[in-house]
Amino acid sequence: MADNINDNYNEFINDLTNKIYKLILKQYGDKYPLNLNLDEEEMLVGELARLHTILNALEEREDYEQCIIVRDKIKKLEEKLNEY
Repeated sequence: MADNINDNYNEFINDLTNKIYKLILKQYGDKYPLNLNLDEEEMLVGELARLHTILNALEEREDYEQCIIVRDKIKKLEEKLNEY
């Protein structure tokens, strides 16, 4: 009987945690709790760095089809950054 109570309690806590997490994402987005107040150029530079990291990992795994997709995204970001 104690195991059943613990299972119900754990399920309740997990459900509650998921609901709270979804509310936080809805309210603050996926950047919560970070509020960096970055301008668009800074965000683009950060995204460019992230994509280069992904590209390096894909090249190491020799996943060249995915590399092409990431390179295309990098080119588009670089074009946007050249506007600044």
